[in-house]
Amino acid sequence: MAAIIMLCLLIALPLYQPVQATAAPGATDYEALIWEKVQRLVDFLTAACYQNTTLLLPTSRYCLSYPIKFYRITGDLELLKDTWAETLQRLWDPGNLTTWDYDPSTGERINVPIDPSHYLLNAFAFYAMYEITRNTTYLEWARAMVNKVYTYASTHTLFAFQIYSNGTVVYGAMSIYYQLSSCCHLRWFGERLGNQTWIDLADTIWNKLWSYADPLLPARINETGGITDRKGVGLYYSVPCCLAQYMFDSPTLRLWAQKLIDYYAKVMELDPDGHHLIHQNLDYDGRVQSTRFYRLAQETNHIRFLCAWSHLTGNSTGIEQAEHLASWTMTHMRAPFGYVERLDATDLSVLRTRIGVGYITKFITGLIWLFRVTRNATYAQEACKLLDILWQFRGDVAIYNEWDAQTGEITSSEQEVDRLFSPLNEWLYAMTFPHDGAVCLTPSNFQDKYILPHYGNFSYNTRELDVLYRVPGDRLYARITTPLIITRVCINGTEWLFYNATTVLLPPGDWKVSITWGTPPTDQLRVESLINAKPISASVGTSTMTISVEPPAGEFGIIIVYPAARRMPSSVTISGATYTSPVLTRDDFDRADRDCWYYDSANNLIYIKARGHSPVEIIISWAGVPPPPPKERGKPTPQPQLPTIKPELLLLIALALAVLAA
Repeated sequence: MAAIIMLCLLIALPLYQPVQATAAPGATDYEALIWEKVQRLVDFLTAACYQNTTLLLPTSRYCLSYPIKFYRITGDLELLKDTWAETLQRLWDPGNLTTWDYDPSTGERINVPIDPSHYLLNAFAFYAMYEITRNTTYLEWARAMVNKVYTYASTHTLFAFQIYSNGTVVYGAMSIYYQLSSCCHLRWFGERLGNQTWIDLADTIWNKLWSYADPLLPARINETGGITDRKGVGLYYSVPCCLAQYMFDSPTLRLWAQKLIDYYAKVMELDPDGHHLIHQNLDYDGRVQSTRFYRLAQETNHIRFLCAWSHLTGNSTGIEQAEHLASWTMTHMRAPFGYVERLDATDLSVLRTRIGVGYITKFITGLIWLFRVTRNATYAQEACKLLDILWQFRGDVAIYNEWDAQTGEITSSEQEVDRLFSPLNEWLYAMTFPHDGAVCLTPSNFQDKYILPHYGNFSYNTRELDVLYRVPGDRLYARITTPLIITRVCINGTEWLFYNATTVLLPPGDWKVSITWGTPPTDQLRVESLINAKPISASVGTSTMTISVEPPAGEFGIIIVYPAARRMPSSVTISGATYTSPVLTRDDFDRADRDCWYYDSANNLIYIKARGHSPVEIIISWAGVPPPPPKERGKPTPQPQLPTIKPELLLLIALALAVLAA
C-alpha cells in the first residue's frame, strides 16, 4: 500500500528536469571561452607580479622589455616607471649604449655579447618607452643605438658581428635569421625616424642576403660573405616575428613579408619526405641530409605571421599555408599533454617528447589567429585545450618551462614570468574578431612579443582596449565582435552608440575603436543592431534619441534600438514623418512595405523600418512619457520559493505518512 501511495505522489508532484547540457559552442561562444581561459592566466600572473614586483626586473641583456610587456597588459604606468628605472640601473650602460647581464646574488654586471637583431630590439624598447612617456631621452638613445648598428654593418655590408656590453665589437659568422631580421629593424627605424641612409643600407643587405638562395638560404654567413653553415634554413622564427608588426606600418615591409611567404612555398615544395612542411632537412644547395626531422616550432611558430599577412593584404596564400601546417601538426604531433617536440621525417616516429612552454604558447597564438580569420571552430577548440594544459602546468608564479608531452612529467621546474608576459601580449591584443571584410590594423605578435602604442592599447586594470580597424568602402558596415562585455565605445575619439554587449558596427573608413568593458550596461541607450543600412551617427537628448543611417536607395533598412529605462517611446519620426502609433505585432512589422516602427515589450527593443534615399534621420521621442521610477535601494534579495503544493497533494502526503507509520 505504501508503495502504491508513493507512486501516486511521484505522478502527482511536478517533475523538475535536470539542467540540459548546452549545445556545442558557436563562434561567439568560443570567443568567450578563449577569453575566459586567457583571463584566468592574466589574473594568475598579475597577482604573482603585484605580490612580488622583483619578478618584473630582468637579469639578461636580452630582456630590457620586461616592464614594458607587463605595462602593456595592465596599463599600470606608475609601476612601469618604477620597474623601468630599476631595470636600467641593472642592465643599461648609456656610455656604451649597451646592456649587460646582471647577477642579483652579487649585484654585479657581466660582460656579454649580443647579436645585432636583439640589440635593435633593445633600441625598439627605448622607442616604445618614448611613445609611452614622450621622454625624448629614450628616443635619442634609440636613435643612437640604431646608428651604432648602421655604422658596424656598413663595414662589410652585412650584420655579421656582435656587440659586447663593454662596447667591444667582434666581427664573425652570424645566423642568417638574425641578419635578415636586422634588415627589417633597420628599415623600419629608417622609415619611422626619417633616415634614408639606414633605409638604403637595409635594402642593400636584404638583397645581398637573398642572393645566397640556391635554392635555399644557408644558415650562417660571415663578415667576408663566406658560408660557414650549409644547412638550408626554414626561416620560421625571428624574421616572420619582426615583420608581423612592422608590415602594418610599411608597404615595403609588406612586400618583404610576401618574399618570405614565397620562400616558405619553396621550402615546402622541396620537402624531401613529401609532407610539404617547413623543415631544415636540406643543405642550401638542395642536397638531402641523412638525418631529417620535423620540429613543432618549425611548423607552428610562424602561423600567426601567415594569418596576419593574409588578413592585412587580402591574399589567401598565407592562410592556406597556415591551415596546412596546423592541420598536419594537429594530426601527427598531438600528445596527451600538448604536442611532442620532434618527429623523424622519414617514418614520423617520435624523437623528442619534452616540450617547452614557448612552443605551446606560440601555437596557441597561431590557433587564435586561424580562428579569427577563418571562423573555423576547430582552431578555437584546440586553443582552449592548450590553454587548459598551460593552466595544469602552472607553478607558483608562472608556467613551468618544460614538461613531457606524453607523460605529463615536469622536466624543468623553472618558472619564467616572461613565458607568460610574451603570449599574453599577443592574446590580449587579439581579443577583437573581424567580420564582413573588416581589417584589424592592430598587430598582435612581434619578435619581442609586444606592440607599440600607436597601434593600440590594452589596460586590464582599467578595462580599456584600443584597436585600429579599416572597413572597405564597398561595405554598408562591418561588425567586430569581442568576448569583452562592452559598456562604452568611442571611434576616433567620439562616443559611438552602434553597439551591443559583444558587437560594434563600423561604417566604411579607418577607425580607432576604444572599448570599455565590464558590467553590462542597463541604462545606456544604443543601436543594438542594424540591417541593410550604413551607420552614420547617433546621439541621446533629454527625451529623444537621434539616429542617422543610410540604407541603399529604394531599399529598407532595419534599425533595432535598446531604449533602456525609457522603454516604449511616444513617437518615432522617420525622414520628417512622425508616427505616434507602432504596428501591433512583429509579423506586421516584418510584412510592412512602408516606414514604420514596432515596440517589443518583452525584450525592450524598438524596431524601426526606414526606406533609403539619402542619409535618413530618425528621431525617437519619449516626450510625455512618465520617467522611470527611481531604483529601489536596500531591498532584501528575494529568496527562491518552493513550489506551492495543492491541498489534495497535502492529503496524499498525510495518508502516506500514516501508512508508513503503521
